Amino acid sequence: MRFQEHQLNEYRRHAPDCKLTQASEMNCNCPIWAVGRVHGERFRKSLGTRNRQKARQKINELLGRKPDAPSEEPAKASPTVADGIRDYLGFCEFNKRLKGSTLTSYRDTLDAFQAFCERRLYRTVDQFSQSLFEQFQVERTVTPKTMGKEFQHLTSLCVRLVELGLIPINYAKKVKLPKTDDVSTLPFKESEAKAILAACSRLGETDTQRGGYASYSADQIDEERRYARALVLVLLTTGLRISDVVNLHRAKVYVDGKGATRLRIRTEKTGVVVTLLLPSATVQALKCLPHVSHELYFWSGGDERQFATACDRARRVIARLGAIASVEDAHPHRFRDTWAKTALLNGTPMRTVQLVLGHKSIRTTEKHYAPFVIEYQSMIDEATAKVAERLIA
Repeated sequence: MRFQEHQLNEYRRHAPDCKLTQASEMNCNCPIWAVGRVHGERFRKSLGTRNRQKARQKINELLGRKPDAPSEEPAKASPTVADGIRDYLGFCEFNKRLKGSTLTSYRDTLDAFQAFCERRLYRTVDQFSQSLFEQFQVERTVTPKTMGKEFQHLTSLCVRLVELGLIPINYAKKVKLPKTDDVSTLPFKESEAKAILAACSRLGETDTQRGGYASYSADQIDEERRYARALVLVLLTTGLRISDVVNLHRAKVYVDGKGATRLRIRTEKTGVVVTLLLPSATVQALKCLPHVSHELYFWSGGDERQFATACDRARRVIARLGAIASVEDAHPHRFRDTWAKTALLNGTPMRTVQLVLGHKSIRTTEKHYAPFVIEYQSMIDEATAKVAERLIA
C-alpha cells in the first residue's frame, strides 16, 4: 500500500470481542489508530483515543495543520434523533452484549424519548440541551425508581453521542433527579395473594369497555382465565421474574424418579442452575394452558418485539386481576417479593433465597428482604432488650 508523503489515515483497531472486523468499520468503541507518513517517515501508532473528533484533531496536530484549518471532508449534517438512537441501539447489541430483556428496556426508554422529541419538534441530535432532558423528566409520569433507570439509559446514549463528537457534553447526566429509596420491596399480604388467585375465575366477568374482553367469545374468556391462573401460580410458587415466566420452556419442566414435577432453571444474572419443586396446583394449571407452542408455555415465540408484547400482555392481565381483587398496584414483581418474604418467614436460609432469586450477591437479598428474616428480627429484639436492661435498670 502506497501512502502520500504527508498524510495519515485513521482506522479502528478492533478488540477480539468486537463484532466488527474490518479496520474501515468505525461504528464501535475500539481504539483509533493512524497509518501513513509524517514528514516522509512511516507512521503507525495509536492516537490514544476512541473519539473520532479527538482523533482528527490529533492527526491535524501531527501533520502541523492549524486548528482552524478547513477540514478536507465536507461538513456533514447532524444526524436525526431517530438515527442517533438507532446507531446507539446497534452499538449496544453488537458491543455491550446486553441481555435481551435489558435491551428491550433500553428500547422502551429511547422510544419514549424519541416520541417526546418529535412532539417538541427536536429533529436532530445537535438540538439536544440540558433543558430538553429536564423537560422530558417533568413530562414523564413514572415512579422515581423507573425515572432513575430511564436516565441511566439516556446518560449512556449521551456518552455514545459525545464519543462520536455529535454533542459537546453529556446533558442527561446534568439533570438532577428526585431522591428515591433504593429498596422497593412490596410483597402482597397473604389475603391479597389469595384474592388475586381467586380473581382468575372472574376475569372478563364484567368487562364491557372497549379494549377489554367485550368482544371475546365464551371460549376465549375461558382461555384467558386459564392463562391467568397458570401465570399467577407460576409467579407465586417460583419467585421468577415475569420475563422468565413468559419465556418458560416446556423442556424445563420434568418429572423426577420419585414422580415429583420439577422446574429446572438457570438464573439470568448468576447463571446458577436451580431446580424447584412445583406444587400440584401449578402443574395442573400449566397442563390446562391453551396450547400456543410445542416449545413454550405462555407465548408462541418470535423476535424481541413479539416477546416484549407477550410480557406486556402478562402485565395487563395481572393489573386486571388486581382491579377485580381490589388490590392496588398489582404488578408481576410483587409476586417475586411475596415468594421471598414467605420463604424467609418460614425459616428458609437467606442463602437459599438468594440462589432461587438469582442475585449475584447476598447483600442484594439482605437489602430487600432482611426485615422478613425471623432470626434477624429476634436478634435485634434481644439486643435492644439487653441494652435497655443495662442502661435503664
